[in-house]
Amino acid sequence: MWDFKSGNKISSVEWFKSELSGQSCMLYAAQFSKFGQTPNFTNAPKFIAAGGSGANEARVFDCNNGNSCIGSITGLSRGIFTVDWSSCEDKFACAGGDASIRIVNVLKKKNAEKLAV
Repeated sequence: MWDFKSGNKISSVEWFKSELSGQSCMLYAAQFSKFGQTPNFTNAPKFIAAGGSGANEARVFDCNNGNSCIGSITGLSRGIFTVDWSSCEDKFACAGGDASIRIVNVLKKKNAEKLAV
């Protein structure tokens, strides 16, 4: 990521080859989660959703943890060409060449553990 004003690099988001297919992903869509809509009204996004073709996958990255990948959708028959976040940062949608729209819940690990009990 780059700062347009200064031209300086701010941070990197590492995207390794897909473990499932071994292919690289050509990025076609990326979006920060919407901010200011959360209960604590922070001014910084929590997540980045991104997707593309080649490996035909979408991934979610945690902005507060060094842009680490926290989840992915893999094994798709076609590429992802668009992503969009809900206003409350807990869901995002992705769609692409397979004519399907996927709506994904993003849960914090501690919430997922509580649901599993």
